[in-house]
Amino acid sequence: MLIEIVNFDISSNIENKTIALDNILRSHRERCHIVVSSRKNLKNINGMVQLSLEAANALEEIHDSSREYKTLSSKFSVIVKVDFSKEELISNNEINKQSVIYISYDYFIKSIRVQPTTLITENDIDHQMYEQIIQCYLKSNTSLSGLGYSFQKNCGYGSHIYKVFSDYRDDCKFAFCMVDSDKKHPNAALGSTAGQFKKDDFGVIGTTEARMLSVRELESLIPIGVLEKLITDGDYPDTSIDILDKIKFLDSSSNEEFRTYFDHKEGMYLKEAIKPQGKFFWKKFFRNERGINIKSCFKTDICSECDSCIKIKGLGEKTLENSIILLQKSNKRNILKSLPPTIRNEWDMIGTKAISWGCTPLGRRARA
Repeated sequence: MLIEIVNFDISSNIENKTIALDNILRSHRERCHIVVSSRKNLKNINGMVQLSLEAANALEEIHDSSREYKTLSSKFSVIVKVDFSKEELISNNEINKQSVIYISYDYFIKSIRVQPTTLITENDIDHQMYEQIIQCYLKSNTSLSGLGYSFQKNCGYGSHIYKVFSDYRDDCKFAFCMVDSDKKHPNAALGSTAGQFKKDDFGVIGTTEARMLSVRELESLIPIGVLEKLITDGDYPDTSIDILDKIKFLDSSSNEEFRTYFDHKEGMYLKEAIKPQGKFFWKKFFRNERGINIKSCFKTDICSECDSCIKIKGLGEKTLENSIILLQKSNKRNILKSLPPTIRNEWDMIGTKAISWGCTPLGRRARA
């Protein structure tokens, strides 16, 4: 994160403030966070405080880079301001559409507080996909070329993700959480995992933020070009080409709504499409399926349990995992340019939020 030191004052509580300051400065040197401050504060720090060697070296680095990083701060959706004139403070404010977390210096007396932000996802594969999106976002935005990123990882493994997120929020630890909506159609309820989150969780609260995908699942955000290469170059049967062609056609003919709610792994049966709450959305995608005209259920919306249900097939269980392998080898500068608006908007949201929570100075950890 970008951490700005404000109201620097060491006229009282010198020992604790020195410990906190040392930890904050070293977080920049260790590539956990970006630390900035005004020239005046930096001069005062340099003249008034006895720092560790690593923190003193960090101070020199921060002095040289503060102007550059402060210029970039407007691109972040959330930043931290550490107030050295206050104690026992964590508060949230919004300034010019940017969330600001105000924290008093004593929060950072414990060195664990300056470790990288934790990225909470539903599982390891999801975490890997978010990493690819973040890397593409950085590579595609030249104004962010001076940034790196770093996250600690914690996976909620499905239904436990809300408990994991809540623990970080209650313990006042820096955490950014991403969760699938698992919505099966536009008017559907959230899935059982996302449904555990409260409306207020989807914003900056204390030292945490959760965001929910507007699509059903991460597979909905895989670029079509990646899926095409996956099918043609990977270990997939020839019929998979026809399956993907159908997915592409149905998506383009529905203004990109089909992929937003389609289960890319399992596909969808007609008996699911004619259920009362979702038929307004799903039935139209089956109207050109072979044999649909002799299916009485398509006319009556009542499943006859015929054991020969028509299905729009998916691409299999490892669609996301295999796509990540391809993304890792792809030219990341070009991926965002090829995305349709719906997917591009989600990638931009993920990239903006993740970089805001996980940004670091570019390059390896500096040596003392």
